[in-house]
Amino acid sequence: MRFIANRKKFYSVSGVFFLLSLLVFLFVPKNYGIDMTGGLQMEYSSTTPITVETLAVVREDIAKNYTFESKAVISDVLLYVVNTDSIRIDV
Repeated sequence: MRFIANRKKFYSVSGVFFLLSLLVFLFVPKNYGIDMTGGLQMEYSSTTPITVETLAVVREDIAKNYTFESKAVISDVLLYVVNTDSIRIDV
């Protein structure tokens, strides 16, 4: 194959792929899950149904007790009831 003689064709094909990849990067929405935003996700199960009071106690416990060098490092705690007997926590 004659690479030098067909270099303009190869440049054109390469340029088209470059532009397509640039457009995809700019216009396709990104999915920043919890692994890309930093944080921690935990799930706990219980043998008894979870109440609103239980959620408040768990949230307060996490916000108080998780520290680094005696400083609070948690800015937000999100609690979700997955079933009636399990909690998902996003920190």
